[in-house]
Amino acid sequence: MNFKSLILGSAFVLSLFGLTACGDDSSNSGGDGDEFVPEEYEPPVASDVSPVVFNGLAGNLVGSADGAGQSLSFSGMIQIDPDFEDPNVKFTADVNITIDSIDFQVAYAKDGKTYKDTVLVDLDTEFPAYKILLTKKGFDLSKLSTCGDFDFNVYIVVYSHAEEEGIDTVTYTSVNNSIVFGNTCKVEVSSSSVAEVCTSVASTEVSLSNLVAGNMDELNFATGTKDNPHIKLVTEDKVTYLEAVGTGVQIFEEFDEKHSGGIPPDASECLETFKKLGAGKTKVEIAMMGWYIVETPEGSFPLYAGSTVYSDDGSRGTFELTYLKKP
Repeated sequence: MNFKSLILGSAFVLSLFGLTACGDDSSNSGGDGDEFVPEEYEPPVASDVSPVVFNGLAGNLVGSADGAGQSLSFSGMIQIDPDFEDPNVKFTADVNITIDSIDFQVAYAKDGKTYKDTVLVDLDTEFPAYKILLTKKGFDLSKLSTCGDFDFNVYIVVYSHAEEEGIDTVTYTSVNNSIVFGNTCKVEVSSSSVAEVCTSVASTEVSLSNLVAGNMDELNFATGTKDNPHIKLVTEDKVTYLEAVGTGVQIFEEFDEKHSGGIPPDASECLETFKKLGAGKTKVEIAMMGWYIVETPEGSFPLYAGSTVYSDDGSRGTFELTYLKKP
C-alpha cells in the first residue's frame, strides 16, 4: 500500500478521556452544592475489520508516599497496519489509510451499572497520522470524580479511514480495552512531616547519530565520550532505540507531573524530582521530548530526548540529547 506523505506539525490535539475524579470518599459530588450525577456508559462498537494495530499498550500507575496512585502513564504505540486488506472492498496498492482521531474513554462499574466521565488528554499530535506514540501520555488521578475499591477500564477508540480515488472511502472504528487500573481513595499526608531533599545537577548536551558510519552513536555519561559506553543507538525496522551496553546498566522511562508534557531540563532541577516508571529495560524506543533515567554503576542519569533529524527512509537519525548528573 502506498502511504502518501504527511507533514506532521507540533499542533496540540486534545482527545476526550472518559474518566471519573477522586473526592474525599467514594461518593460523587458536584460544585455549588449540586449533586453530581455520573453519565452511564455504553462501550463503543468496533468495526468488523480494522487497519489499526495496537502495539505494546500498557498503563502504569505512579504512586505517592501513602501508597495511593497519583498518575496513570501510557506506553506503547498505535499505527496503521501496512499489510491491511479489507475483504469487502477491492482496494489496490494505491490506497491511503490514515488515523483520523483517537478518543480515550474510561469506564467503571458501580451498583450494577457502568459509568464514565470526561477529561482532556494532550496527545501533542496532528491528525491525520500513520503512527501515534503513547509513551509519556497520561493523566492525573486527582481529575477523577470518584475513587474506591473497584476497577477502572480504559477504552482507546481509534477512528480511521481508507481512501482510493475512483474506488471507495471506508471508515473504521478500532477499540482496545486492555488497560485496567485501580484508584484507591487517598489519605492526605502532611507535607511538614516529609523532609525535602534536593541534590543539584548539571546538564550536558550531546548529539548522538547513526546517520553516517563513524558518527558518535555511543555515550559514557560520566565522561561525555563514546569510550566505555553505557548506551548506544540501535535501529531496527526503521525504529531507533537506546540500548544499554555497559555492565549493570538499566534504562527506565521517567514520569512525574513536571516532566509529563515533555518539559526540557532547567537550572533548578533536583535529582530527586525524577521518578522511575516501571521496570528497568536494556532497550527502549526513543520518543522526541521523552524523559528517561539511565542507572549505571557510576550513578543515576536523567536523560531528555530533544530534537531529532531522520534520514529520508527513516532508518537512521541524529538525536540531540541532554543528560543531568551531579556536578
